[in-house]
Amino acid sequence: MKNARLLEILLILLEKRKTTSIELASHFEVSVRTIYRDIDLLSQIGIPLYTSTGKNGGIFLMDGFSVDKTLLLKEEQQNLFSVLQSIDSIPGVDINSIKQKFAALYAFNQSQSKDEWLDINLTGWLSDPALFEKIRKAIIEKDRIEFIYTNVRGEEQKRIVEPRKLTFRYRTWYLYGFCHLRNDYRMFKVSRIRELNVLQEKFEDRPYTLPPIYTNTAAENQIDLTLDFSIQAAPYIYDLFGDKDISRISDNKIRLSMKHVDEEWLYHCLMFFGDQVTVIAPDCVKKELRERHKAAYKKMDAGT
Repeated sequence: MKNARLLEILLILLEKRKTTSIELASHFEVSVRTIYRDIDLLSQIGIPLYTSTGKNGGIFLMDGFSVDKTLLLKEEQQNLFSVLQSIDSIPGVDINSIKQKFAALYAFNQSQSKDEWLDINLTGWLSDPALFEKIRKAIIEKDRIEFIYTNVRGEEQKRIVEPRKLTFRYRTWYLYGFCHLRNDYRMFKVSRIRELNVLQEKFEDRPYTLPPIYTNTAAENQIDLTLDFSIQAAPYIYDLFGDKDISRISDNKIRLSMKHVDEEWLYHCLMFFGDQVTVIAPDCVKKELRERHKAAYKKMDAGT
C-alpha cells in the first residue's frame, strides 16, 4: 500500500510539479505526518523534492526531473499499450496522439499490437459521439450547458449544469455536474439527455467529490429472493446476476437464490421476463408482481 502511494505521489508531482501535504493527505485519506514521511522516503531514494512554507508554499518537484522510461517493465509497457489500443471507441476521446507518444517513448512498433488480446468498447449501441464531444469540451472549457432531462418518473425538465466529469458506472455513462435547479451536484444518465446546448457562460471551480457507486445494503431493504427461470432466459440471468447464486434444477429450468434489495428495478426486470420467470419466494414479491401484471393486462384490454 505504501509503495503504491509513493508511486502515485510521484506521478502527481510529475503532472502538477507542485502540491501540498494537505491535498495529498486528503487524496490518500492519511495524516499529514504520513505524507511528510513519504516525502522523506522519496527524497532518500534520489527524487529531487523540496518543501517551502508560507502563502505559496508546498511540496515541489525540481524542474527538469523526469522518470526514466525503465520505470515500467517491458511486460507492463506492452500491457499498458494494449489498453490504450483498446479504448479508441470511447466517445469524444482521440487516443491516437497518446498512443503515438507512448509508442515513441518505449520504442514500440505499433504493428506489434495487431494481435491484441483485449478489446473494450464502452460506447453502447445508442451512444452519440457528437453529444460526448460537446460535453467533453464544456468540461475542459468550463462552460455551462443546458439540456432537457428525463427523470425516473418520466418527467422532462430543463437543466442548467456546470459539467465536471463523464463517468462510466455499471454499463451506463453518467454526467456529473453542479445542477442549478437542485443547487447541488447531481448524476445524469447520458442516455436521458437531449437537446444539449453549450452556453457562453463560464463557471468557477466548486469543491466536489465524485460519489461512490450506489449500493443499498440496508438490512431492512433486503429480501431472500428465489426465482425459477426457463433455460431460454439463462444468458440474460447470468449477465445480470453472475453465476454464484444460480443452480440448474432440471433440463429446462434454472434457479436464482440470493439476497436482493426490494426496489423498483427488480420489478421492471421481472416484468421483462414475462412467463419465463416464476417467483418462488417471498410472497410479497409474488403479490406485487401479480398486481402489476393485472394492471398491464387491463391497460392492454382497454386499448383494444
